[in-house]
Parts: sequence; structure tokens; C-alpha cells
Amino acid sequence: MNGYIFISCFLLIINALTVFGQSGTRVITLRTQRNSAPPKRFSVAQVLDERSDKTTLGTLFDGTQTGPNPPRPVALTLTGGTGPAIERFLKADDSRRSDARSDPTRWEIVVRLKKVQFSEKLTTPRKIDGNLTVVLVFDVLRNGTRTKLTEFEGGSRFSRSPGILDLHEALLRQTLESALRYLDQWLALNAPVQEVLARRVRVVFQPGFSGVADKGDSVFYDSRRPLRWDDFRAPPRSGRNYGAAVFSSFGYEASAHTVGGVVEVVMSVKVYELKNQSWVWPAAKNDYALRHEQLHFDITQLVAERFKQKLQTEDLAPDEYDSRIQYLFLDSFREMNRLQQQYDDETAHSINRAAQDRWDAKITADLRLISQRNP
Repeated sequence: MNGYIFISCFLLIINALTVFGQSGTRVITLRTQRNSAPPKRFSVAQVLDERSDKTTLGTLFDGTQTGPNPPRPVALTLTGGTGPAIERFLKADDSRRSDARSDPTRWEIVVRLKKVQFSEKLTTPRKIDGNLTVVLVFDVLRNGTRTKLTEFEGGSRFSRSPGILDLHEALLRQTLESALRYLDQWLALNAPVQEVLARRVRVVFQPGFSGVADKGDSVFYDSRRPLRWDDFRAPPRSGRNYGAAVFSSFGYEASAHTVGGVVEVVMSVKVYELKNQSWVWPAAKNDYALRHEQLHFDITQLVAERFKQKLQTEDLAPDEYDSRIQYLFLDSFREMNRLQQQYDDETAHSINRAAQDRWDAKITADLRLISQRNP
């Protein structure tokens, strides 16, 4: 065949199965054979065609000339449609691997076609300059949810004579292979540090407070620093059938980073009493009543420790660990309120001394057991 081909990025001539369809259209078949090795780190689960024009791959000049007339521009299409043809190509290696989709070490990827387009112009009667532009977006698919990972933009510039008709399929195929290699390399570099690609979650706890437990309006729980009556600074509440009330609660702070494919969640669980919301009538200030209020604080600490135990035994999923932690926290918060109410109901706000002794013994023993497990 007479003619020449100049490609700025690479020189590649591969015979392509080419058929001519109706007038004004050239149809090529994108072969599924690849020249490069299949991806190691992912499988293509789906291809979504998000181009505004899904019918063609742009225009090119066909090889026919009538007398002195120049080659005519025609639309370029793929056999079976662009999206389905590219999907077959991208999935070709996986279709030959029966274990590809079940391999837990390979990511399931959704490829979104943003642009796949040829454009050509006739610079001289015997020379055609052209461009191929391919823009793809890669999403990871986990538990039915897609999350964007990265984008690929590639292609080539080329020059050809009107008689060269087997170029476009080869260029498209090589560009798509480059996109697959790019994603494989991107995953190799980014999977260890990208949270969306983490394989598991590890929770690490830091102390709930450091230094002095008594800070401003708050008293952070410390077994070495029990409550004192001067921690009750709110005005006494009238209309109550008890002489004191302590406001204790707990919360957490968390930060996360990904190392080696593991999301490490660093948490600090804080148990505290608020002085300006806790109150006592002067006549109620005695050691027995203070012990009753201290046990409320102890119950809060016990529930917070149980919350931490739940997190340590929970198999947290990397793609939903944050919502799961919040759910477990709210569940523990409800447990705290339920236990506090049960404690007051059974002890009649400390009036029932036998019940008070039972609760004191039980909560103290439970805290001691947790302390022994986590020295």
C-alpha cells in the first residue's frame, strides 16, 4: 500500500478488521486482543458511557477519491456501539479468568467514558493530520457504592495519507491499554495511603485527658480524683425529691490516616463532669450522698469503657467505619442514660441503702475488672 504514517507518540501499524457501512459512516471493529499484560490490581466491573454524543467516535477522511475531488469526511463508529465495544475490550482479560471477580486482592473498577474522539483535517491533498483524545474516569466499586479514584487523559497526534485505513483501531486500542497500565500503576502507588482503598480498620486509643483532671468547668474522670462537693456549682433545683444531682457524660474525638492499606483511627474517649450543671442543697452535703453521686460518675466511666471494648472487637469496614462508630456511640449513650435512671430508681436516689450497696459493689467490681484487662 502506498502512503505514510507519522505518529508523534508511537509508530504502530496493525491490520484491523475494517468494514464500510452505510454512506457517510465508517465502522471499525475493536479487537479484544491486547499487546500488554492484564492488570494485576483490578478488574473492570462496568463501563459507563457518559459522552454527550454516544453515536460516533468523531470524523475522519475515508480513502475514496473521485477524480480530483479530495477525500470526504465520514463519521467513525465501532461495531456494536462505542460503549459496549470498549467494555468488551477492557473486560477481555477478566473474561478469561474465572477467578478475577472473586479475587479479594483485586479492586472492582467502574470506567466512565468522558471523551473518546478522533478528529482529522486535510492539510494537503495527500496528507491528513489527526488527533485521538481519550478521557476516562476510574471509580472503585465497594458494597454497591462507587467512589472516584482518578482520571486518565491520553491519546496521540498522527499524520497519514488517505490510503492508510487501518490506523484508527490500533491507536484506540493502544491508548486504552495505556489507560489500564496507568490505573494499575496508580493503584500500586496510592492503595497503601488512600482511605477509600483501605482493606481494614484499626482503632487506637489515647488517654481521655492528660495532666490535671480538674480543668475549668470540667472534671475529667480519674479514679485517683473522686468528686468533691465544690464540683457542684449550679444553683440547687427546687421541686426535686432529692438533694443533689451530678451532670456527667462522655464523648470522643477521632482522627484517621491510612498506612499500608489500613485505616488507623486514633481516638480519645473523654468522661467528664460539668461543675456548672451539677448542684447540691447545703443540707445534703454528706459523705454518703457524695458517694451516690460519685457512682453516677463511675457508671458513665463504665459505659465509656464498654464503648471502647465494642470498638476493639468490632470488624469495622473501611468504607463505613465512621458511621458505625457513631452508631455504637449513640447506642452506648442510650445505655448510659438507661443505667443512670435504673440506678436512681432502684436506690430511690440513695434512700434505699441496701440497693445502694449492691450497686456500689457491682459497679466497683466491673470497673476493677476492666482496669485489670487494660492496665
